[in-house]
Amino acid sequence: MKYLHHAIRTLWWFAAAYVPVAQFRFYKSYWSAIGCPISGDCYVPGSEHLYGMEWLIVSSAAVLWPLCLWYLFIKPWRTSHLSAQPAAQADAVATGAGAA
Repeated sequence: MKYLHHAIRTLWWFAAAYVPVAQFRFYKSYWSAIGCPISGDCYVPGSEHLYGMEWLIVSSAAVLWPLCLWYLFIKPWRTSHLSAQPAAQADAVATGAGAA
């Protein structure tokens, strides 16, 4: 059950990390659907929504990607790294090396 919980949590954070990517893909498909040129500015009707989409993509990436990095990589690394540390401190105290 522990592994299932870990797998579901990992998939959840990977899905959350994909949200800005999905928004960007929708932005690009909307860009081409309304007839905007491949490069340069777009002044066709409906292009006023593109600016709002750009801000949505940037802001969601700025919020979600650091959270996803924390919960997928940094927090598990810190947990495994810090769980080994108290045993080393206890050994140092038991042998008298921790006395100052």
